[in-house]
Amino acid sequence: MNKTVNINLGGMFFDIDEDAYVKLRRYFEAIRRSLSNAGGQDEIIKDIEMRIAELVSEMHTSDKQVISASEVEQIIAIMGQPEDYRLEDDEPETTRENRTHRPVKKLYRDVEKGPIAGVATGLSHYIGIDAIWVKLLFCIILIAGFGTGLLIYLLLWLLMPAATTTVEKLEMRGEPVNISNIERKVREEFEAVSQKIANADYEKMGYRMAEAGNRFGKVTADIFTRIFEVLARALGAVIALFSAIILGGLIIGFVTVIVAAFTGAAWHPEFEALNFTDAPLWLMGILGLFVFGIPMLALFLLGWKLLVPGLRSTNRVFKYAMTGLWLISLILVIILGVQQATAVGVEGKVMQKQELSLKASDTLKVRFVFNDFYTQHIDDHTGMKLVRNPQDTDVIYSNSVRFEILPTNESEAYLQVIKSADGRTMDQARARAEKVDYAFSMNDN
Repeated sequence: MNKTVNINLGGMFFDIDEDAYVKLRRYFEAIRRSLSNAGGQDEIIKDIEMRIAELVSEMHTSDKQVISASEVEQIIAIMGQPEDYRLEDDEPETTRENRTHRPVKKLYRDVEKGPIAGVATGLSHYIGIDAIWVKLLFCIILIAGFGTGLLIYLLLWLLMPAATTTVEKLEMRGEPVNISNIERKVREEFEAVSQKIANADYEKMGYRMAEAGNRFGKVTADIFTRIFEVLARALGAVIALFSAIILGGLIIGFVTVIVAAFTGAAWHPEFEALNFTDAPLWLMGILGLFVFGIPMLALFLLGWKLLVPGLRSTNRVFKYAMTGLWLISLILVIILGVQQATAVGVEGKVMQKQELSLKASDTLKVRFVFNDFYTQHIDDHTGMKLVRNPQDTDVIYSNSVRFEILPTNESEAYLQVIKSADGRTMDQARARAEKVDYAFSMNDN
């Protein structure tokens, strides 16, 4: 009865018989001794482990099988003993290859030699012809097959694995995967890299890297500059269009106000009745145009300059004049606004009470008596309106009257009229409230 050991071989886990484990461990120790002076020793050992792991996987059909001593001997026979291989330059390569087992070629992509994905180069290794003929065949199929060659190339790109490890590169070329070839391949790659490093002109490489970095920075800066230019022009177009529409509306409104001020529009008397600043309508129109129109003009010029970068800047005198005019207009508008707000800042109420000769058992009939002059607009007007009454006097009237019937604890019924108005002071507000007229009369019940 032998013990079993769990080992990690080439990134894969296996159960191995204790005797087989001792034999395999001695085999790796012999390989390490033979490679003690070789460059890339770790890489060679790693590739050998991966190859042995592949051989074990091919021998076993189940993950629960244990590697036996006989299987280790078979693997050593395929891989060869370390002392059987020498990589001196005077030994012919065919002599070394004839001593070992030659496996069948496997299809891989040669990513080192291939300019795109290594499909054509990998096929050339597998078929055994020069890569140029495979590439020419793809071109012919691409032209004659209306793109079929491109589809075939993409499918092979997806289906063919890339040869990345040393073992896969040997299998791609049909070379025996043994210690000798693994060691030779790793040494060739190691020497090639070392030679490139030794022959490198670091000063020239540094200059090229700096030049490439400068070129990349310049190209990146140019791209961002172009993007910002496009965004700036788009933003300028939006700003110019928006400000032009607002400025056009302000000009139309200003013209309307001026015409109404000098011709007497229908709404002009109502405006004057609600204007407590004594400022004329035309002056308010000019101030409103300057306060809102000058910023819109500035936005329009800004948007136009973003849209047309080469446009000349506005004259300084014009800028200072517009700024000063806007500040003066803004100050005047603030003053008039304060006057208007304070003119109606206080509310005053006046109450009028009249007792009604009614008993609790009496029935009171309430009827609104409409004036024929005012009831013409009762359906389409609920606010305040300025009109001239039949006595040829200007009056403000409103149909918005609230009438409430409430219980009382007093012995007799009474009518109470509450009138309110706004003013600068309490006395002024009460004086205005007293001028509000709600006429009523009591006839029997």
